[in-house]
Amino acid sequence: MRCGVYVHIPYCSRKCDYCAFHSITHWTALAEHALIDKIVSDAMVFSNREAGSAAPPVEAKTLYIGGGTPSTLGPGQLARLISGVTAALGRPEEITCEANPESATAKFLAEAGEAGVTRLSIGVQSLFPRLCTVIGRRPTHVKELERIRSEWQGVLAADLIIGIPGQTTDDLMADVTQLVEMGFSHLSIYDLSVESDTPLARRVASGRVVIPEDGPDWPAVCTTLARFGFVRYEVSNFALPGHESQHNLGYWRSEPYVGLGPSAVSTLPVGDGARRLVQTTDHARFLCTHPFHDAEVEVLDGATLLTEFLMLGLRIPEGVSLRRFRSKFGGELAEFFGRCLTDLEKHGMLVLDEHALRPTARGMDMLNGTLVDLLSNATRGAPG
Repeated sequence: MRCGVYVHIPYCSRKCDYCAFHSITHWTALAEHALIDKIVSDAMVFSNREAGSAAPPVEAKTLYIGGGTPSTLGPGQLARLISGVTAALGRPEEITCEANPESATAKFLAEAGEAGVTRLSIGVQSLFPRLCTVIGRRPTHVKELERIRSEWQGVLAADLIIGIPGQTTDDLMADVTQLVEMGFSHLSIYDLSVESDTPLARRVASGRVVIPEDGPDWPAVCTTLARFGFVRYEVSNFALPGHESQHNLGYWRSEPYVGLGPSAVSTLPVGDGARRLVQTTDHARFLCTHPFHDAEVEVLDGATLLTEFLMLGLRIPEGVSLRRFRSKFGGELAEFFGRCLTDLEKHGMLVLDEHALRPTARGMDMLNGTLVDLLSNATRGAPG
């Protein structure tokens, strides 16, 4: 079974105020070494080369190393990780590694390139120090990015945040323009999310930070990126043709995936349904657990699978394949949603043809409402 493989490296030099992903800011070289050993061991289990696997043998279709901040790994550890995981699961054509500018040193970039990383995804968020201060993040300096661009030969991607209090359209346009002119060929632009139990959430609750109702002009940003030759291939993701993240496309196409590392999630087919496995966030316990038998398990029923299939598939312009829908849910999509589909087409949200149900650009911008309309007006329930 070919899967996307995600590896979670739970280390950060500091935790940003908006971040709810699992990470720690203090660890030892010994703990780091043990973590890599365990991740490689778990990859062997998923490959079925060790006893105790409960799923078909996995082969890596893509490999994505995220976190946390993988660029904080000590010398040689990234190479050891990639070597071990690919020895177990095969070496895919696309290997992505996340990095922060300050820890993406020349030595780290050289090690990543030699280990086979093909895409480097840089956490930028904003190039304006005042906006980074609002969200409790170390500012990113243009000179750091220019150095990385000069030293890195592979694909270069960047994350930006839209909706930071005080951010203007001109601010975001300046970020986008600078990154494109530096040679970044993939941009992800995500809404600022106020996650519970984070320092940002506490500042918002106290009134010290006010989240704006209206942020930068999103259509203008999309138009500018189109002029640069970037294709909007997902709600929040833009790339030059051929530079799309194949790993993330796997998620949006509801393909199976394996997660390795503390807090990592796997979703794997089992019979006519699927199971979701979630690894513990307790590092000491993680080192002693089996990735199947000791994971938190959720059995996904038909209704959940249907919701996720639509929720993910309608994030991308290629939309939801009617052939795959029939195969997964045993019926025609029109049988499930009836007149609601016709109404959403009339309102310019969706397009239904003989191959797929696709979102329009307007439908992608108003996806939440489109999904609510679809799922609340289903005329037939999903099996299981």
